[in-house]
Amino acid sequence: VIYVDDITKAFWDEMKNKAAKMWEEGNAANLLFAKINNECENIEVEFIGHSAGANCGAGMLKYLASETVDNIKVNTISLLAPATDYNLFRDSYMEYRNTYKTFSMYAMTDAAERQDNLIDIPVLRHLYPSSLLYLISGIMESTIDTNLVGMQRFGLESYRNRHPGNDDVYKFLYEENKLILTLSLIHI
Repeated sequence: VIYVDDITKAFWDEMKNKAAKMWEEGNAANLLFAKINNECENIEVEFIGHSAGANCGAGMLKYLASETVDNIKVNTISLLAPATDYNLFRDSYMEYRNTYKTFSMYAMTDAAERQDNLIDIPVLRHLYPSSLLYLISGIMESTIDTNLVGMQRFGLESYRNRHPGNDDVYKFLYEENKLILTLSLIHI
């Protein structure tokens, strides 16, 4: 028997693996940035990552922090509903914050996230009535209810008490005013 969660988890794991591997030596992003670094001077990057794209940005920051890159700097990072777990976020966007000038993240309020239908076909909405981030967090990650930085609910006090050890992420996003909450990402 094959379950939907097994299929979607395998798909999601493959997406995350590709996002990480693209920055390894000899792979596409690595080759592109190495060429730019070697042939250009004082290049500034404006990075926008949406959903799984935020995982690509995590790899980019690790790559740019290496000693071999000196001509590429990140000016701005903007994440839209990032499907990045707290550990990867901490190990990249927070760890390498000296590699960029400004950071902002856009996410929906939890109420809007719960009402954002992944399947926008009226007759099928009852199959899954919430957002893609809820689906990823709920069944596509290795643990059920994985903390994703793009989901406001994990910053709410009720969740913070159940998921200790993430105070540094909460402080970075909430207390340093890097998080902009909206009712819909469509209107940004």
